[in-house]
Amino acid sequence: MRAIHRLTFGVELAENVQALKTAIKLFSWWLAVLPAMAELPSARLLTIFPPGAKVGSTSEVAAAGADLDDARAIYFSHPNITTVAQTNGPGKFLVSVGTNVPAGIYDARVIGRFGISNPRRFIVGELEEVIENAKNSVESAMDISLGTTLNGHAEANTAQFRFQATNGQSVAIECLAQQIDSRMDPSLILYGPNGRELKQCRHGGTIEFVAAETGPHVVKVHDFLFAGGGEYFYRLSVRDLHGKASVPPSQTTDDLKPPCDVLGQFYPANHVDRHDFAVKKGDVWWIEVFSHRLGFPTDPLLLINDQEFNDIDANVGGQEFKTSSRDAVGRFEAKEDGTCRIQVRDLFSRVVADPRNAYRLVIRKETPDFELIAMPQGPPAKKDAREANVWSCVLRRGETLPIKVLAVRQDDFKGEITVKASDLPPGVVSAELVIAGDKNSGTVLISASESATNWAGPISFVGKATVGTHKAKAATVIWNVPDYNNEPVRSRLADEFVLGVCDDVAPITIAAAESKTYEVPSAGKLAIPLTVTRRGEFNEAFKLKASGLTALDSLKEIEVAEKGTNTTLELDLSQQKLSPGSYSFYLQGQTKGKYRDSAQKDKTKDVTLTVYTAPISVKVSPPQTAAK
Repeated sequence: MRAIHRLTFGVELAENVQALKTAIKLFSWWLAVLPAMAELPSARLLTIFPPGAKVGSTSEVAAAGADLDDARAIYFSHPNITTVAQTNGPGKFLVSVGTNVPAGIYDARVIGRFGISNPRRFIVGELEEVIENAKNSVESAMDISLGTTLNGHAEANTAQFRFQATNGQSVAIECLAQQIDSRMDPSLILYGPNGRELKQCRHGGTIEFVAAETGPHVVKVHDFLFAGGGEYFYRLSVRDLHGKASVPPSQTTDDLKPPCDVLGQFYPANHVDRHDFAVKKGDVWWIEVFSHRLGFPTDPLLLINDQEFNDIDANVGGQEFKTSSRDAVGRFEAKEDGTCRIQVRDLFSRVVADPRNAYRLVIRKETPDFELIAMPQGPPAKKDAREANVWSCVLRRGETLPIKVLAVRQDDFKGEITVKASDLPPGVVSAELVIAGDKNSGTVLISASESATNWAGPISFVGKATVGTHKAKAATVIWNVPDYNNEPVRSRLADEFVLGVCDDVAPITIAAAESKTYEVPSAGKLAIPLTVTRRGEFNEAFKLKASGLTALDSLKEIEVAEKGTNTTLELDLSQQKLSPGSYSFYLQGQTKGKYRDSAQKDKTKDVTLTVYTAPISVKVSPPQTAAK
């Protein structure tokens, strides 16, 4: 009896510890969102459940998040996924997936009073869909059929599901979680009809097996750390493989004809794929492996004529969107006619080998080029802050917002890139950003007039350079992180960059008194009057700091007096060195005030407001040609 009591106590203690871990995680998340919640309301979507639906179906989903007041629709990145708001509760929608919508992953965003939210992944599948009703014992396991996708939430214990398989049948079990923006790190354990454990997958959530006997099989599902809750959602699919291979076999060949793509897999353990092709003296080729960037838990090693190339270290996106990866890229220049010999292997496969871990090998001629990535930019971080927050792009009338643009340069391209937003709604304009050849990022400012109307939809950021014109991809942070030294920031590319213009008016608008390009001689002085328009209860004094131009980093902050409606920016180019040319920059600052919701005029809340001026243009002329 004493041994049984100890065992029971141990189980209860373990469950309590897991519950405590979950509570701490959730509490830490709420601490992380507090700084964001102190800003003006901006729609943010945390969860949409179920996170998917079958092609040609109509089903009810529930959306939850912050500042989703008066949610009227869900905007999907495919036009034939449509919604109708329900009246049986906030955030409830009927989602209809057209029969012509291809199975795949799409973005979903909620549109409400405070603009359009950040995206969450939504899966369109081909299997029958069910909602979990699972228990944590084999006897009470939920029965599901092969060819089913189950939508559920992880809890502090395991969920168990039972399905029938016949002797010799190939079955795939896949649990999608982090791929659909969930916090869950799924673990699976498979048991046979006799209760014996057959297979397990501690990370990644995929099991493929051939049934050795006919009968009921049970799969247990839980988060790796036994965390759970509304943010730990998943989609578990169980299907008959019909003998199909899940990944292409490796290709080892000595007669490649570059430029080309080669598909392969890192399997079995310590396996090496070898590829050769003939080269002529003076040929320059770039050889790149894509695997980690495709979502596989791999660490590719690339050898080009016995020279090793490993991780891509260049990171132009900081902590919010890391562009570094464990993939490898190398440059090969032929010194004479001969052969280029390539070897590809996965350093992680020495410990864990998985046939699903695939790679793509790209061999291309040296082609200097670039890609752009645009993402909403939050308020300036406090000194020593190590947080990353989810942001949506919501623009109020009379407001200016910064959009961060990253330039990922290819094959040592060092040219200047000019970027500007397009496809904007009426009343919204974009400034032009110039990313210098030695820079990899910048800020595009978009501004709404006071007459701009409520609007939500995709916009574009287009970059032009001597090597061509490219449209920026969109990026988003997935979950708030209070300290990125303790927890990695999860971010990803989005299907579109989406802007929301809401009916609110910006509490403070600041702009140069005249809409013109100010001209100043080299080493001269310039005074630019600024107009400050205050609305509501935002009357505190605050300071403005110049941004967007490195030469002005040392410029003293500009004071805006309490209830002040004007101030002056003074430039002394004998101190702030600017060579002759045209420049654009902006001012930013933070102040506090009481925000009053237009729909709830009797309620106010204290908020911290980040203010950005419209772009200020300056032309620096040589002294002898400057305008008097």
